Amino acid sequence: MKSSNKLYYQKNKVIIDDIRHFQVPAAMMGQFIELEGEIFVKLAKSKIQDNTGNLRNSIGFINRSSRGKYPSTRLIGARVYGGFKGYHAHLLEYGTVKREYKSKNNKSHYTGSSPAKPFMRPAYDEGKQQFIQGVTLRVEKYIKNIATKAGIQTK
Repeated sequence: MKSSNKLYYQKNKVIIDDIRHFQVPAAMMGQFIELEGEIFVKLAKSKIQDNTGNLRNSIGFINRSSRGKYPSTRLIGARVYGGFKGYHAHLLEYGTVKREYKSKNNKSHYTGSSPAKPFMRPAYDEGKQQFIQGVTLRVEKYIKNIATKAGIQTK
């Protein structure tokens, strides 16, 4: 019985050694993440309560170029460049508090407050499972495709 377990282990080890080099390249993984990340963009846009539509139109992928030792990244959020006007996204997401300021003639002025109307965090919470499942399926399909081309039988 032990010998069959050992043999089975060795068979699995051979298979594992054969597929160890089947890694998803970073560029391909980035494409998978971006394709599935569209769910967050759609959900966030559907949750925005914006009168002008500027914030809704500004939600999308943001390019962050590399800075020093940090690599370039892609984010999802409100864009403020290239004609997009998502400058007030943080004010809607987190809300504001009532503030007082004094003008030049020492007159007190009060600003109104605004309650938080989150849209990004609820979009993330709602779409997280679908995102993970989508990326997982894409990675599995990619690896199965490579394994099939290499002559390794998959389920």
